[in-house]
Formats: sequence, C-alpha cells, structure tokens
Amino acid sequence: MQASRVANQEPQRVRLVADVAQFRALQPAWDALAETHAAGSPLARHDWFFGVWSAWHTGDLAARLVVVCLADRAGKLVGILPLCIGGRRRSLSPRRLSLLTPDQLSTPVRLPIDWHAVRKIAGLGEELRGILGALEWDELCLAGLELSDAEALTQLLGKDSLTLSDDASCPVVQLKPSWAENFASMSANQRKELRRNQRRFAKLGQLTMVVARTEEEVVANFPELVRLAKLRDRRAG
Repeated sequence: MQASRVANQEPQRVRLVADVAQFRALQPAWDALAETHAAGSPLARHDWFFGVWSAWHTGDLAARLVVVCLADRAGKLVGILPLCIGGRRRSLSPRRLSLLTPDQLSTPVRLPIDWHAVRKIAGLGEELRGILGALEWDELCLAGLELSDAEALTQLLGKDSLTLSDDASCPVVQLKPSWAENFASMSANQRKELRRNQRRFAKLGQLTMVVARTEEEVVANFPELVRLAKLRDRRAG
C-alpha cells in the first residue's frame, strides 16, 4: 500500500533551491527555458543570475538565495523564478524578497518561464504563495523585471495578497553611438573629474579602455563591474 501511494503521488510543482550547488546544477534546464521562452536573452540565462549571486550577494551574510522551480503535473520544469531575500538596510526598513539582479540595472531582465504552461496549472499560484509566505520577508520588489513578466508574476501570486515595493521603475541611460559623443554630453564637472581620474590611473601603468558593445559582452564583464563598484562603495563608506 505504501509503495502504491508513493507511485500515485503527483510530482512536486513548486520547489525551492537555496543551495549554491543545486543552483549551479540547474544550468542546462534553465538555459533551455531561457532560449525558448525568453527569446534567448543573455539576461535570462543561468550564467547571468549565477554571476549576480556570486559577485553581488555572497558578501551579504543576511542575504538568502531563493530560486523557485515550477513544474507541471508531469514533473516537467516549466519555469524558474530567481529571487533572493536581502538583509535590512536599516533596522526599521522592510526586508525584501526581490529579483536576483543588481540595483539600478538599466536593461529589463526576462524570466525563464513558460507562462502559457504555468497558467494552465490549476492552483499553482496558491501553492506558490503558501511556500513563499512561509519565508521571512516584508515586501516583494519587482524592480528591474521586464513589464510583461512582472504583470504575469503579479497575476499568478495575486496582487491583493502582496505588499509590493514602490521601486517600480528601472533607470535607463541613453548612450551616444561613440565614446567621444558620450564624453561631450557630460557636464563640465564630470569631464574634469574623469580627466583627473585618467591622469591618476595612468601613473599606475598603461591605461586601456574596453567598451562592451553587445549584451553578451556586458554579461561577460559584469562581475568585474560589480567588483569595482563594491570597492568604490567601500571607500566611500
């Protein structure tokens, strides 16, 4: 009887991954979903989100990895929701459950989710709400997420049951076609500061400028950008 009950059990439809090794092991299935249901966007692929976690969040001891795997009734993976719970920035500030992205990302992130399949699974939203609700967080932040994905996720979870962060917009920087044009568009103070930094760095050795022109190049150089930003923030206090 016991073996029969186990055989008749439905596959787990919502599974949380909080271990880095399990997170890494999701790559093949993750990238297959990103290729099919997120137009192959580099900002939907496993390498992007794993790089963000490795470079950005591992230094925050209060941060918690929350990768949600969604499966249909046959056990087929139909979506992955990469989230994290961050530590409070101030003692009385809310603790956020947010998309696994850096702050102020200028390009919206896509989710590796087959929304058509997800919408056909009865009761999935309620089950997901129950599992996420058992975690310790105060508000959900969807900043940085592509609009259609944000709307679909909010609908799945039920907007009335959520406390949404007011960080609704994602800043976008309109860049000029060339570095010279970007430099010319800066304020006089910005140009002066940049020249001063260039002279200072030149004293340390040869100064090389590398421009990332494609999404793939941006993703490849992102960990180094994060490292430099952390150094800047640390020195600024």
